[in-house]
Amino acid sequence: MSDYARLRALAQTLNSALKTYEDELRAAGHPDLNIEALTPKPPDATTQMAQARWACLNAMDVLRTSLQSPAEAMYQTYSGAFETSALSIAVQNNLADAIFMGCKDSDDGVSVEQLAAKVGMDPAKLARVLRMLAVRHWLRESKEGHFRLTRLGASLRQGQSVHAWIAVQCPILFPSLTELPTTLTDLVSKATEDEHQTAFARGPGCGQSMFEYLSSHPEAAEQFGLSMHAAGEIQLAASLREFPWHDRLAHKTLIDVGGGAGHFSVEFAKMDIPGLSIVVQDLPGTFEQAKRTFEKQAPEFVTSGRATFEACDFFKPNARSGENTCYLLRSILHDWGDDYCVQILKGLAHSMHPASSIFLHEILIQPCLPPSSEEPESDVQVKDHEVHLSPTSSQAAWPIPRNFGGNAAQTYALDYLMLLEFNGRERTEAQFASLAEEAGLKLVNVSPLTSGRAIFEMRRA
Repeated sequence: MSDYARLRALAQTLNSALKTYEDELRAAGHPDLNIEALTPKPPDATTQMAQARWACLNAMDVLRTSLQSPAEAMYQTYSGAFETSALSIAVQNNLADAIFMGCKDSDDGVSVEQLAAKVGMDPAKLARVLRMLAVRHWLRESKEGHFRLTRLGASLRQGQSVHAWIAVQCPILFPSLTELPTTLTDLVSKATEDEHQTAFARGPGCGQSMFEYLSSHPEAAEQFGLSMHAAGEIQLAASLREFPWHDRLAHKTLIDVGGGAGHFSVEFAKMDIPGLSIVVQDLPGTFEQAKRTFEKQAPEFVTSGRATFEACDFFKPNARSGENTCYLLRSILHDWGDDYCVQILKGLAHSMHPASSIFLHEILIQPCLPPSSEEPESDVQVKDHEVHLSPTSSQAAWPIPRNFGGNAAQTYALDYLMLLEFNGRERTEAQFASLAEEAGLKLVNVSPLTSGRAIFEMRRA
């Protein structure tokens, strides 16, 4: 193995992936990346662009970890709690909106004194909150004591999905985390997947499950619904770009089980898929939102009768079946423990035609295995080694861990959140196969996506 092969391989991955990303950015007609601009980051126009971006982030994560001491890594992780707290304070007090409005009158940003007067805080203390956000690029301190938004900070304005996520999750996050150690050792809660035996239920939920809490707190429920767009933004583009929905849904009736406000399935209505009909199923009060979504974004599907909206209980056999019927469950099973998931899948297995498919759109958890052992043995191999591997591959480019390293931490964080609030979980391919078998189904195909999610196809066994 050549001297310093790990550093050279990481540099090769980073430089090569950056070049590919820049080429894709240019080909799509997008400007250079600029975190100072308030417009969103350009979307990944192609799978190659998504893979290159992922490779950059993976390499930077491993490089940063390689360069840090344990104490530095600890402080960085520890300070993440302070960043979350600062984000919560910013959202609760609508600081991003105040900064945005203030910057209309000044190119120098808004002074901390002006902001403090608006929200009733001490300027010196508020400045420390703002600098915690500025050091993480949510804000910029344009000159001492003056702040303006960045691209990240613009997402903290009211009405944005990131704002909603922080608004609904942060007030319950820290109290729930405080209760988690107890729920992991308590004789009743440690071995159960009961939704009433979570850290959330023990703490801020006051005995309620997360769904019960949202039902009794309409404002939180509204923010929760909007916050799902933040997750949807990550999932949607990769799914539509990388899975052959056009071929798989042609001349089919798609049952969007637990389809919420229809923001995912309405995209299929825009794809000119021949012979496609869509049925959005959810609880009363929710599926009506899907109708409004379709009426606004795909009105011809509603007027032609190709879109239907109805109530359902996905713990019971589905009312829809037929040879040309297929079922979509997007981010449904991760809310529930295994026994509940088997019950949901059995209800579909009971109803579905032998030729029908169930498409699960869920996170694919990868075991946290070390890098592959195929280390480059020469400078030529370091230069030529594969760098554009992504979550659609079985492993990452050496020396990145096979689960793609810390850049994949979002998927494990969501798994942790499911434990905290729902007693649900994200799952590995083997765990999905086990659920299918228990429900009388068979996992016939897994299609990983560059979002860290995958499409799991199940059929009757």
